[in-house]
Amino acid sequence: MLRAQPDIDLCTSIVVQCELLFGLGKRPNVRLQRAYELHMRSLKVLPLEEADASVYGQLRHTLDSRGTPLGPNDLLIAAQAMRCNATLVSADAAFAQVPGLKLQNWLA
Repeated sequence: MLRAQPDIDLCTSIVVQCELLFGLGKRPNVRLQRAYELHMRSLKVLPLEEADASVYGQLRHTLDSRGTPLGPNDLLIAAQAMRCNATLVSADAAFAQVPGLKLQNWLA
């Protein structure tokens, strides 16, 4: 279970929420559905904002020109985290190629 830390403001992106719900719909599982509902009650969900679009565009151009593109949802998640000056917590190594993204892997 996620536990709030006094110095950490945990939140998630609406894009992450969409991906979680897609996964639950694709492979329904009562235990995972309950875990999702429990954790989402305590998490703030950040909507996409207009300012995310320019970060997304610049980031996509940079990664594409390097030959290291990310999927569109991962790009949106990274762009939103960068715009918010947030640390993205993920075990997905693909995010490590995003220049300037603050990244942590809590599973390592």
